[in-house]
Amino acid sequence: DEEVPESRLELDRSDDFSGKEVRPSLEDGPRLTMVDAPPLVKTKPLNYAISAKPVDVKALKNGLWKKIQSSKKKECDFQLIMNEVSKAQRSSPIGDISVPFCFVCLLHLANEKNLSLKQDNLDTLYIEA
Repeated sequence: DEEVPESRLELDRSDDFSGKEVRPSLEDGPRLTMVDAPPLVKTKPLNYAISAKPVDVKALKNGLWKKIQSSKKKECDFQLIMNEVSKAQRSSPIGDISVPFCFVCLLHLANEKNLSLKQDNLDTLYIEA
């Protein structure tokens, strides 16, 4: 018998586990068809800050909390609260704030002050005090 290198050996699927070389053939099974590749999307460069901008988180959380408390309604719109805070705090030590940064601070406030966050659709987020 001719010796077959171990890398080409595969165990037979029978119960005796005798070593046999298995060579799959295209005619052994059904024909497989490949799926077309998905269309590629053009990449678009993103402009982002190269250096970190300092943000006073404590001042930002205090500003958010004051605006939520001063709201006359049971539910506050996050976008409106964020706009009010950013307008009121432009010259303060809060610095440049972004929506994700405000959202993270809102999550901290929700945890600390037992606030509920509700969403009607993907565009609007409500804060319930």
